[in-house]
Amino acid sequence: MVAASALLVYFMIIDSDFSKNFTAADLPDILVERVNFTRMINDREWRVKAVDAESMSGTINARSLDINILERDSARETQVYALRGEYFTESENMLLHDVDGTAWLGDRSIDFSAKRAEYDASSDVWFLSGGVSASDDRIIITAGAGRIDPDGVLDLEEGARVLWDIE
Repeated sequence: MVAASALLVYFMIIDSDFSKNFTAADLPDILVERVNFTRMINDREWRVKAVDAESMSGTINARSLDINILERDSARETQVYALRGEYFTESENMLLHDVDGTAWLGDRSIDFSAKRAEYDASSDVWFLSGGVSASDDRIIITAGAGRIDPDGVLDLEEGARVLWDIE
């Protein structure tokens, strides 16, 4: 372990070309346990925790993700849980599998789930597939697929169905 640490220090400090041109994509393949970090993406604070994460060629694969997304200058907050996910460092796009979560929109909340959720950072849109559901204390909405835009609008397709409590 000491030899590996010394080698890493050598490359980061001694090798000036490496330290000047270092990017996340240059990381060697590595596995990290108990990951916990914060990152700003599209003016939102993303707090990410994972059981472990592996960096491989510009992609970070993680297991058992807990993601908290905080909107700046807004009361909106989203908590997302996923069994596994991939984060693409160059594009900042994300692909999550077996997703459950809650979005707090001021004085109300919406629970949601999807088999697959893809986040496109360039358009700031979530694409949901493999079965999607969203609910609050009165309404349950299900569909085969959908998308959530930056304003929080949920568009559903592939057999959307709505159930509501009229009491």
